[in-house]
Amino acid sequence: MFDLQKLHDQVGKGLKISMVFGDPIEAQGKTIIPVSKVAGGFGGGEGSAPVSCCGNDTDGDKALPDEGPHGTGGGGGLHNEAIGVFEITPDNTRFIPVVQFKHVIVVLGMIMGFIWKLSRKRRRK
Repeated sequence: MFDLQKLHDQVGKGLKISMVFGDPIEAQGKTIIPVSKVAGGFGGGEGSAPVSCCGNDTDGDKALPDEGPHGTGGGGGLHNEAIGVFEITPDNTRFIPVVQFKHVIVVLGMIMGFIWKLSRKRRRK
């Protein structure tokens, strides 16, 4: 039988603060701490059904035996994405975000769409 609590416990064991904050790196009088975004989820299910929907086989009126519960399943996953670093110096601390290529593409696409929309509006006038 499927144990949802066991799945939850196993996923929970994999989640550690080190997945969000990396080991500090010291160089040139600065301490750098990598930071990431972690998301995860898990789920499971269980079901049962008789062997046939009507309780009869195709050869006659003989009923098929019920095989009991079946159809269990479950799974989970984690996603880890770098978002930046903390830079710690004797004078101050700052967060430096990571610029990801996919975000640049999305912003460029939005700008191009806006320009295209404006150009179509001007042509109609």
